[in-house]
Amino acid sequence: GRAQAAAVGIALRSRLSAAGVRVAPVVYTSDLSRAADTAQALADALGAGGQPPPALHRDERLRERRLGPFQGLSPAECARRFPATWAAFSCG
Repeated sequence: GRAQAAAVGIALRSRLSAAGVRVAPVVYTSDLSRAADTAQALADALGAGGQPPPALHRDERLRERRLGPFQGLSPAECARRFPATWAAFSCG
């Protein structure tokens, strides 16, 4: 996970630089340690090349959610398999 995040950060930094776009000053992540560790690898790679890495902003609202019967399904599958429940869930 960390190596893949670093590779994504390097590729993203390269593309942003080529487009003349600056790296955002912050990376948002879940407050769970495994997510924050991965986000830190991404931020460090984004900051390489003489730029400071973006700051990490940990937010518990970005934690994984357990979606009960919807877990692992696409929105279309949820609507097809559980129409009434999906309608209530997706509308509010």
